Amino acid sequence: MKQVFDFFSNTAANLLALFVFFFLVPLAVLVSVVCGALRSGILTVSQDCDYSALVLDMSSPVSEFPRSDDKIYNYIKGGAWLSTYSLCAKIDSAAEDDSNRLIFITGNFGSDVSYAQVAEIRAALQRYAKSGKEVVAYLENPATRDYFLASAATTVVLNPFSELQFSGLGGNAVFFGNALKKYGVDATIVKVGKLKSFGEMFTSDRMSAPVRENYAALLGSVWSSVVSKVADSRKIKTGKLREIADTRAVLSAGEAKSLGLVDKLMYRDQVIDMISEKVGCDGVTFSQTPISAYGGNIAENADGVVALVYMRGEILDVPASDSVIDSASYSVLLRELRFDGDVSAVVLRIDSGGGSAFASEVIRREVQLLAAEKPVIVSVGGSAASGAYWIATAANKIFADSESITGSIGVFSILFSSQKLAGDFGITFDGVKTSPMADMGTITRQPTSAEIDRVQRLTDRVYEKFTGLVAASRKMKPEKVAEIADGRVFSGADAARIGLVDGIRSLSDCVGFAAKQAKLESFEVYEFPQSNAVSEFLSSFAQENVPFAKAFKAVFDAKKIGGMMFSKSGVYARSPFDFIVE
Repeated sequence: MKQVFDFFSNTAANLLALFVFFFLVPLAVLVSVVCGALRSGILTVSQDCDYSALVLDMSSPVSEFPRSDDKIYNYIKGGAWLSTYSLCAKIDSAAEDDSNRLIFITGNFGSDVSYAQVAEIRAALQRYAKSGKEVVAYLENPATRDYFLASAATTVVLNPFSELQFSGLGGNAVFFGNALKKYGVDATIVKVGKLKSFGEMFTSDRMSAPVRENYAALLGSVWSSVVSKVADSRKIKTGKLREIADTRAVLSAGEAKSLGLVDKLMYRDQVIDMISEKVGCDGVTFSQTPISAYGGNIAENADGVVALVYMRGEILDVPASDSVIDSASYSVLLRELRFDGDVSAVVLRIDSGGGSAFASEVIRREVQLLAAEKPVIVSVGGSAASGAYWIATAANKIFADSESITGSIGVFSILFSSQKLAGDFGITFDGVKTSPMADMGTITRQPTSAEIDRVQRLTDRVYEKFTGLVAASRKMKPEKVAEIADGRVFSGADAARIGLVDGIRSLSDCVGFAAKQAKLESFEVYEFPQSNAVSEFLSSFAQENVPFAKAFKAVFDAKKIGGMMFSKSGVYARSPFDFIVE
C-alpha cells in the first residue's frame, strides 16, 4: 500500500514540477529580474565614482554549498546566494581593492544560517576593517544572530523605531513519543552511549535529564563565545552583556544606544547620506556593488588547486537532493579528486548531524584513500556530529569554529512495530518463515528478545569500530575515548580542549593551511559538488523542497522521520536531535 501511494504521489509531484518548471518559473524569473532592477534603481544612481561600497545583505542566502551561476537554480534556492567561503573570500579581496573603501551591511539573516557561519563572516569583516577600511551596519529589528555579525562593524547604526534582540541562545527538539503511543506504534531503541538519545523523540515527550544537561552545556559554551566576541568588538564587559541578555533580552533603540550596543540611531535615508559623504561622488548617493556580484581578485599563474568539498545534510546510502550527503555520489567525487593531478589538497567543509553508519564508513574509506595521496583538512561548520565526525576521522587534520557542534560519538538502532495500530483497524498479519528471525525488523510484530539481543550485538560492533577510528585519528587511548564517547555533543571550543579537533580555525584559514601543507605559494579554489539546476529542481518536488515549502517544514520533517519506520532497519550514527539554535 505504501509503495502504491508513493508511486502516485511522486508521479503527481513530478508532473506538477514539469508544469511549474516550463511555464511558471520563466515568468517568475522575468518578474523577479524586472522588480530587482526597479529596486536596485532606488539607491544606485551613479556607477562612475572612483570608489564604491560593497553591500552585504544579510537576507540574501548564505549556504554551506557551492555557489551556482545558474539564474534559474538561484531563483529556486531563494535568490543570488553565496557559499560561506566565497562570501568571505570576496570580503578578503575587497580589503586589498583600492577602489573599495567601505562595506555596507543591511538586512536580517534567516534561521538556517548557523552561528558558526556568522562567526566566519564576522572574522572576515574584522580582517577587512583592520586594513583601514570602514564597515557600516544598518539594523532594523535585528535578532541576536544579526547583531552578532553587525557588532564587528566599525559603525553600528540602528533604526530609531527598531528594537534590538540580545537574548541568549535557545533550542527546541520535536518529540513523537505520545503521538506514537496514541496511535499504537511501538519503538524499541537499541543503542550504545547513554547520551545517544536520538531515539528519545520516538519514545518520550521530553529530553532526559542527562541530555538536557549536555545541551545546556553546549549552548552555554557557544553563548560564551558569542558574548566574548561581541564584548571585544564593542568594548563592553562580558558580565554586562550577560546581564542585558538575562534581564532585558529585547531593547528599544534608545536603550541599545545608551548601553553601547550601537553607535547611532538613524533612518535608512540618513545612513545613505552618511555613507555618501564618505564614498559618494555626485552629492546624491554612492556607487554600490552587491557583494554577490563582486568579482574580487583571481589568482594568476597559480601553483595548484585546493578543492573545497561541501558535505551538508543527512548521510544516506542513495542520492536524494543537494541537502544530503549520499555515499554513492560523494564516493565518486572523492575518487575523482584523488586521481586529479591538478588538485593538490582538499578541504572538507562539513555541516551534518550524521546518518547511516554504513554510508558514513563508505565515505570515510574514500577520504582515507584520498588523504594518503594529498592533504585532506576538515573544517567543521555548523556541525560535524556522529556519522559526520566518523567521516572526519580519516582526514589529516580537523578544525572547527568555536560555535560549531561536534562529537555525539555513539550509535543506535530502531525497531518499530505497528501491530497494535493495525489491530485497532481490524488488520492482522500472518505468514510463514524458515527460521525464527527470517522477518527480523518487520513492523508487523514486536521484536523478540533474541532479535533485540542480536541487534544490540551488531550495534556494539559498530560502536567499537567508531571508537577505534576516533582513538587512531586523535591518538587517544581507548579508555580516554570511552570517557567522551557516550553520545554527548560539544562546542568547537570544548572539542579543541579535549582533543576531538586540532584547533579553532576559520574555513578560509583551513583552505590556506591545506595549501601550505601541499607546498603551494599561490592557488585557486574550486568548490564541489557542482549543481544541476534542472535535476535539482525536479527532485525538489519529490523531496518537498520547493520554495513555498518552508511554511510546512515541520510537517515535512515529521514525514521524513516517519519514513524511517518503513525503511529497512539499520545502525545509525547520528546526533541526538535536529536541534535548532535560535
